[in-house]
Amino acid sequence: MASSGNGPLALIDVKQLTLSDVESGFDLTRANDINWGQFRAPLKIVDDHQSTANGLDDRLLLSLGILLIAVHTTSPDPNSPSSPPIPITSQSRFTFWPFVFQGVKCSLRGFPGYSLWYGPDPRVDMAVNLIIVETMQGLSAAGIPECLAYMGMVHKQHQYEDKTSRPVGLSSDHDQFHFLMISGEGNWSQMDYNYASHTQEIVDTLAFFHKEASILSASCGSGISDTHALPAHIRSTSEKPWSIFQVTGDIDNMDEKESD
Repeated sequence: MASSGNGPLALIDVKQLTLSDVESGFDLTRANDINWGQFRAPLKIVDDHQSTANGLDDRLLLSLGILLIAVHTTSPDPNSPSSPPIPITSQSRFTFWPFVFQGVKCSLRGFPGYSLWYGPDPRVDMAVNLIIVETMQGLSAAGIPECLAYMGMVHKQHQYEDKTSRPVGLSSDHDQFHFLMISGEGNWSQMDYNYASHTQEIVDTLAFFHKEASILSASCGSGISDTHALPAHIRSTSEKPWSIFQVTGDIDNMDEKESD
């Protein structure tokens, strides 16, 4: 448990948090008034990706990866085929502090499966509009608090910097797809799709946020540097509560991830 003294904050794994912990720690409120149909961009999966998915012995095993490849190797703007796709980043470490867990300030750390970053400067002006948590089959709903926590880190960062905030997340076991969104006011909503019966809706939703990231990035590139911190207290004259959101990318030694 985290210490209440003046020493270093104890490190808490994001996976330890319940949904209630995440909502209270990031000041989030559940909302059910979001029209998710507006967040779709029609995209036809090319034949080779579809054939690969159909040819798998266990189609669910790689469904998420195939859909991500299909979306992020396609131009985000069908009216501008030369518009470069924005690659999705994997194996990143998210750290955020301070976070109040069970009444005590601590530091959160976790490893989302994928994240989509955009922005002109990878050390100063990066932003994220999609975070994905990949779970074991049958545990997709259990990944929602973890995914929402990563989104909460981004939301708090954007709030401090007075940026428009609408982080989006996805928790999936390759069968069930739970899309999540946090509004600028801190209201979060959820849309659930089943892969077998709603594949196109899943693809179109992923394509929408890919296109949105492309527009916001203005073709300035994407991805994250090996290590960069996004300090929410960069304006020393601000009276807002401060926090630090740090991302480390290109984690080669995943043994560290498992052992920490």
